[in-house]
Amino acid sequence: MGAMHGKSSACITSLEYNSELEEHIDSLTESGAVSEDEIKRVIARLCQNMVQFTDFMRLRTNEEMELYVWKSFLRPIKALMKLPHPQGNFVAARMVLYLAYQIHQTLDEKEYLRQADAEKATMPLCQLCIKLDETLLKALRNIWKASTDFEEDFNWVFVDDRIHLAPGEVAMDDNDLKIAQALSPSERTRVSKENGVEYAYYSDPFGVNKANPTPYKGPIPRWDCGQEDTDSFIWSTKSSDGPIRLEISYDVRIPRAGYNGLSPPDSSIPMFRRSKQFCLDARQLSEAERRKQVHFVLDKIVRYYKVPPEIHYQILEYLPYREAFPYIQKLDLVAAYAPFPAASGLCEDCCKGPKLSWLRRTCPGLSIWIWNLPLRCFHVFHLGQYRNWTLCAHGAECTGHHDSHDRDWIVERGPGLSLFIEREISRLNDEFVSLDQVGLGPALKIRLDTEEEDRDRQQRLALGQGIYQDSVDDWKMSGGLGGLVDCMLHGRVLVGAWGRDGADKGTMQVPTQWAHGGGLKDQERAIQAIRDLHAWPGCCEWC
Repeated sequence: MGAMHGKSSACITSLEYNSELEEHIDSLTESGAVSEDEIKRVIARLCQNMVQFTDFMRLRTNEEMELYVWKSFLRPIKALMKLPHPQGNFVAARMVLYLAYQIHQTLDEKEYLRQADAEKATMPLCQLCIKLDETLLKALRNIWKASTDFEEDFNWVFVDDRIHLAPGEVAMDDNDLKIAQALSPSERTRVSKENGVEYAYYSDPFGVNKANPTPYKGPIPRWDCGQEDTDSFIWSTKSSDGPIRLEISYDVRIPRAGYNGLSPPDSSIPMFRRSKQFCLDARQLSEAERRKQVHFVLDKIVRYYKVPPEIHYQILEYLPYREAFPYIQKLDLVAAYAPFPAASGLCEDCCKGPKLSWLRRTCPGLSIWIWNLPLRCFHVFHLGQYRNWTLCAHGAECTGHHDSHDRDWIVERGPGLSLFIEREISRLNDEFVSLDQVGLGPALKIRLDTEEEDRDRQQRLALGQGIYQDSVDDWKMSGGLGGLVDCMLHGRVLVGAWGRDGADKGTMQVPTQWAHGGGLKDQERAIQAIRDLHAWPGCCEWC
């Protein structure tokens, strides 16, 4: 009883602290001027409140209450974005990352008997992660919008800056606090030794315990540039990219059909799925622009000093140039990464109207919004006349309340999905020609002659570790061998295919990774709704 009372008091205290701090930040904003020392004092108060509430989590009693209190930390963080300081968004973004790490530290890995149990029980946690992600993404979008010539690379997001606490400690280390109080990327670099994950490799698998690994200093490979894992090195890492890559794991004890293990391989909830993708996209655009400028300056120097062509080519070997992924080259990141719509429930008019009316079934508050990861846009799903979830043909521009028959707004089976996706891409890219052009089409040769050839291809594209992990994840997200439409229609990613007929014919598949929703159940509903658009389920070559 005493522990429960202490926990309740701790929650109330943290809520009050966050409310007071939000009001204090708002007053600083209204004053029109704020000193850097004042901002650093605000950061210290916010971090100390995180530390104290983390310590209170030892008295676990009510997860719903805990998540509610953690969510309250976002109020003062959002207030930081409004400060009359050029780095207000930078400070707010870093505080979200600090908060996520503290939340992650207090959560235990959950175990469920059925996937349906996991979908229901994790809903509050998924909603908290969406709010964290949206708060961070808002700050990142503001920073990107304010940058010129794609100069922002967000390297400071991918660092392991956090609060280090031993069990029982309730005060931040001075050095940790100094790092947290950095008010710009350059100041953070001066006070922190963390620079993100560092890779090293062993070229000889048998030399892992005999020699030091060779540090890797080059760029992170990309599958769309043909940079595949042809070496099969053994990789080691030092440090990490920090909270931006955090995921909350859970386990389902009953095996699911089609999976060899106890759980599907994606039994985790990403804390910053859209923010991470936004930063990776921005990095590609930033890298391409910077290298383009370097090549432009080099070309002027070479022409002025009449440098021989062979010397020019040798210099260029040390300055490799890569365009951004074709799909994002013409994408306005700020516009594309729109805020995640919240399901608010039926509106007042629909609550009063007929239960099975067209307007009620397509009410925005009842609809499911799913972020299509490779397309960087939202899809909307409404309840059809047979109470099944159905993809809306209006796409991300859907306003709901369709007052006509379902056939006027649903995406039809057969070629309907391909046509819908092409329309959505055309809306974002006025130079769109085909899925192949933007890197989302199928491989030139999906099925290889032998299983051995296919194993080699899987090693290069689908199994890479170390520096290749991001490339592997991006390739699977984009649809794998079959491309985006194929992976959506089949609810899986084709990563291997070999043989022409008979016993030597086969495929290798992993779960589809195109959908990101506000909860696990919404994701499953959306994935199944898209699979239902397959014209000949179970009968095509790739089913």
